Amino acid sequence: MDRTRIIQGIRWWHVVALVIAITGVLLVVGTAQQQDQQLRHDLLIKAKIAAGIVDPAKVETLNGSVSDLGSPDYQHLKEQMAQIRASDPSVRFSYLLGQGPQGVFFYVDSEPVGSMAYSSPGKLYPEASSFIRRTFSDKEPATLGPESDRRGTWVSAAVPVIDQETGREVALFGVDVDAGNWYYLVAEECVAVILVTFLFVLLVVIFGLNERRNQSDQQRLASSEEKFSRAFHTNPALMSVSSREDRTFIDVNASFLKKLGYTREDVIGKTALDIGLCPDPAELDIIQAHLKETGETSDLDVSFITKDKVVMYGSFSSSTIEINGMPCLLSVILDITGRKQAEETLRETGRVIRRDEKRLAMAEEIGHTGCWEFHIATGMIWGSAEAHRIFGFPLSEGANPIGEIEACIPEWEWVQRTIADQVSTGKDSSLEFAIYPADGSDPKLIQSTSRLERDQEGQPLRAMGVIKDITGNKLAENTLRRVNQKLNVLSQLTRQDLTNQIFTLNSYLELAQSEASGQDDIIAPILESKRAVRLIDRITQFTKEYQDLGVKPPAWQNVELIMLFGLSHLSVNGIRHCIETKNLEIFADPLLERAFQGLIENSLAHGGGVTGISMRYTITSNKVTLFFEDDGTGIPYEKKEQIFLNADHPWNSVRGLFIIREIFDITGITIRETGEPGKGARFELVVPKGSWRIPGTGKE
Repeated sequence: MDRTRIIQGIRWWHVVALVIAITGVLLVVGTAQQQDQQLRHDLLIKAKIAAGIVDPAKVETLNGSVSDLGSPDYQHLKEQMAQIRASDPSVRFSYLLGQGPQGVFFYVDSEPVGSMAYSSPGKLYPEASSFIRRTFSDKEPATLGPESDRRGTWVSAAVPVIDQETGREVALFGVDVDAGNWYYLVAEECVAVILVTFLFVLLVVIFGLNERRNQSDQQRLASSEEKFSRAFHTNPALMSVSSREDRTFIDVNASFLKKLGYTREDVIGKTALDIGLCPDPAELDIIQAHLKETGETSDLDVSFITKDKVVMYGSFSSSTIEINGMPCLLSVILDITGRKQAEETLRETGRVIRRDEKRLAMAEEIGHTGCWEFHIATGMIWGSAEAHRIFGFPLSEGANPIGEIEACIPEWEWVQRTIADQVSTGKDSSLEFAIYPADGSDPKLIQSTSRLERDQEGQPLRAMGVIKDITGNKLAENTLRRVNQKLNVLSQLTRQDLTNQIFTLNSYLELAQSEASGQDDIIAPILESKRAVRLIDRITQFTKEYQDLGVKPPAWQNVELIMLFGLSHLSVNGIRHCIETKNLEIFADPLLERAFQGLIENSLAHGGGVTGISMRYTITSNKVTLFFEDDGTGIPYEKKEQIFLNADHPWNSVRGLFIIREIFDITGITIRETGEPGKGARFELVVPKGSWRIPGTGKE
């Protein structure tokens, strides 16, 4: 019986939430293991590089006792251990271990003499695990831990120090990192998986609880119909229920009949227009528009007429309900006739305070923005208090100070032509020009934005707009531009010097490799050094690409034209291309051409036999999505995010998709890869509202 009750209590969302939770746990475990392996790999690489600077010959001169303290070779190795520890903040200890008849001992460590963690030459290391001893015998680099000793809990990497001439292992080099930081890095990698799992479980639970609540709501609704009926008929407000389809009254309460003087037979089956309830049809149109858009209205001021032709005022609200499966409108009118009469009395006696005007004046003063109106027929100009201050003279109601304005604006003829174009085209205008105020105050740089208003016949009536003092903004922009120019010059000089030194270093490495021909133990570190030099050179070239980002202001650019420019820099013989963007323009950094060129280069380099590329777009209610596609092999799911990282792997380079995403991000354009592996790559570029347009169509 209990088992049956338990089974009946299980809902589908219980099972789904449990499956998601279990899957999340497995993903967290897998992610933690993957991050742990990556950290161990990185730590071992650091240890190998550091062990490469240890001279086996100097270690062989030591005898592993306190007598080594006076040895120059010991002092040299001591300094090297300290330098290794100081060069990497994540490394807590670096040391050289030896193995003798009595066990594992310290040759030298990175701790200063007198430190709590200092180990003197020859000091035994009794905590050394079997792993350390096995590393001595296997002569293979490895990592271990987390393990604890007298100094704390650590993750360690051990690398044998080999005498290349004899092949004998002379010591074991080790580095320790704090296990607490190690756990933190592993946990940090798992946070995203945990949050996503929690979110999905939460959504499923919320959905299931809502479903359960809906069932309970239906039961409560059935039991509350009687209460609703009592509340409806006893409410002092004017309430009615009407058909949503034809607006005929289905029921009205007693207050409705008493206040308006109607009988039930006068109202039921008729509309508000039928009984002459609404004196102003425009108010009905407003109510209909609200109902059509949102399905409800709230607190609309309306007028209505009683059966005795008395005009009253009310606050009207309505919402859609269902009665026996039929959509109906529940409407409520609160009588506000007394309030309306009081407001009218206050307005007539001049005691209504124009709070909005005061707030507007305060906002203008704070934002250094003034409002103005220009009546085209009369030539009269009106301006707010802030507009007066900017021009240096009053712009009173009904004034016509065209001559004074012309004297303040050196570019007056150009401003006139722009205004004339606005009158002829009806488009909004935005201008920037200098003003020399009539009161002799300092010149200002002004931004003016205006909109044209027409009368019922479509004739220009007046222009209204705002002016803003942008002198400080322009000064800051110019200062920032000069600073950027100087920084770019400094960056170019530094990069040139670094490039010269890289060339010199690479030449010496080539010479060293030639001299060491046949000596594999010497050539191996030389090759590693050359690889590091090449990476430094690539990073240097990356700074050249990246320094131009954001230097020049963004601009409107034709997508098709910029895409063709990007193709023109590449050898694409035999590659089909289809660009279906027509006149679409986007607001982007001037490096947009380089970004498109980079997308094409990425397809050619990593697409695996690409024969065709295309660019198209779709429009939603507030954004445009561009699709760049090729017909190559595509990108594996696990690599889709990695390709945008500043990392060195087959799907990316320092000059690759990382900098492309940075170029798009300047103007808020996002990019992601959504192609299906095996069917080609597809990059989606989402352009936000206000950053795209199609000239001549009104779409933007």
